Amino acid sequence: MSSQQCKIAPNASLVLLRELLKNEGEDNIGCRDPSDISPTTTSALLHQLGIGGLDGPVITLLRRALASRLLSPDMAKRLGVKHVRGILLYGPPGTGKTLVARQLAALLHAREPKLVSGPELLSMWVGKSEENIRSIFADAEQEFKEKGSHSALHVIIFDEIDALTRKRGSLRDSSGVMDSCVNQLLSKIDGLAAFDNILCIGTTNRKDLLDDALLRPGRLEVHVEVGLPDEAGRAQIFQVHTKGFATEGLLARDVEFPQLARLTPNFTGAEIEGVVKGGLSFALQRQISTNKKAEEEGPSRTSYDDTCTGSAPLCLSMFDLLRALREAKPHFGAKSQQWATHQRLGFIAFRPKVPELMQRLLSILERARQDGQLPLVTILLQGPAGAGKTAVLARLGSLAEGYTFRRHLTGQELASLGEESACDAVVQAVEDAHQCPRSLLMLDDLEGLMQYVPLQGGRVSLPRLHTLLSVLGRPPVKQSRVGVVLATTSLDEPTLRALGLWERFGIKEVLPLVETADHVAVLMNGLGGASQPPGGTKKGPWTVRELLQEQALYAQHRKHDEKQNKIDDEQ
Repeated sequence: MSSQQCKIAPNASLVLLRELLKNEGEDNIGCRDPSDISPTTTSALLHQLGIGGLDGPVITLLRRALASRLLSPDMAKRLGVKHVRGILLYGPPGTGKTLVARQLAALLHAREPKLVSGPELLSMWVGKSEENIRSIFADAEQEFKEKGSHSALHVIIFDEIDALTRKRGSLRDSSGVMDSCVNQLLSKIDGLAAFDNILCIGTTNRKDLLDDALLRPGRLEVHVEVGLPDEAGRAQIFQVHTKGFATEGLLARDVEFPQLARLTPNFTGAEIEGVVKGGLSFALQRQISTNKKAEEEGPSRTSYDDTCTGSAPLCLSMFDLLRALREAKPHFGAKSQQWATHQRLGFIAFRPKVPELMQRLLSILERARQDGQLPLVTILLQGPAGAGKTAVLARLGSLAEGYTFRRHLTGQELASLGEESACDAVVQAVEDAHQCPRSLLMLDDLEGLMQYVPLQGGRVSLPRLHTLLSVLGRPPVKQSRVGVVLATTSLDEPTLRALGLWERFGIKEVLPLVETADHVAVLMNGLGGASQPPGGTKKGPWTVRELLQEQALYAQHRKHDEKQNKIDDEQ
């Protein structure tokens, strides 16, 4: 391979493609080494196209799927090159899959892409759905028949393709329309009458639902994950969405993109765009207030200059973006409100074993986060019902800040769901966790999650149990990612072994109970209640729930006595 640099085409949208192929003569062959690509040039060009934080996926697409399209038709024929006809972009919602698909068509100078939503192709009439699919390819097929290999490229984007191409036989469809649609699409992409001037791009966030035949070579054969952007990618996305403000001189000089990127872990591109929109709303609110004040008090500074120091009425400042960031609720972020809900009364270490347990668990989480050798760490916390296991999880969730993804899933959340919906909720939580570099998934109340009932030896929902068994043995796909699953249960070891759950956990811990009067005194004093053990005939040990109820009853009784004493004194 020649060491000569790739020639940059005058059209900026073609530079990325030209960098992949060194021009050696008129045949445009060579320069297939991805290391020849300049990251700085690539980021700058993607910024011009309105794409930020997706350098890796775009370069992969150019190398694997689109580079051969730069060959002349005659050279491609002589070499026997068959162009890639299908691409699958998969990843979480809001990461820019549809945007990438649109810009790929622009990079190839293809005709205006057809954006198709899967459900809109379906019809109530027999055969109409298949006809709708055939009509999408009609223009490209007609042009290929007229111009042959010299016809323009037609790009067809199937947005949310999983709605149209589910695995055949997986749906309870008596008419067989869904299966017939899959067959029709397969024949169009790679059938007897397939044409090289068609490029199909499918986007989905549920790759596992697609029919296997659709993902084979010759169809949607190139699979590229469009995941969550890293810190550098998030800074690029902020730059893309504030480009218009900077061009018009309405972006304050105090806006720091690296700091915004650090404050937005696990934010998708769509969520970052929402932060910018929220910042704009605060900037407009300030402008309206300034204009109103100017009308009441007389002329004031209502214009702006090219430097935009942040004092101009319409100026997007760092303060505006930070205010908008406080209102943002990222889908893959930590649910801090959950931790506060389960710690309304605080966290009281009523005996030395409790802080020791917390320290051990935090140490395990920190080692797993820093080491990264084990892709999946499973921890089981046992204890009787009411012992305070949920409070321990909430405390860990609020302290484990190194895990940008922290999700708390309880049996109560799935109680009203059917079997299939409950299993999907657990699987989706695991899928979301695996999208992040460091994730902490808390499965609170295993018996509730699998609907365990201790009747006639114990009954359980088998679909839910099988789902839990599968996710507890499923590490993240990417080696650089670490997932920690922390579960709680009140079941004993023999029961867990019988269910097959005991072996799924590598680390087991037991939450101690409140056993002595001294423990009770520490806990009740921390709550501001009685300092003596609960009344009645029950002896220790006690659960935290029992003591909380005792404290509530004591407080209510004391309030009633104080009220009665006040009435007696007045009389």
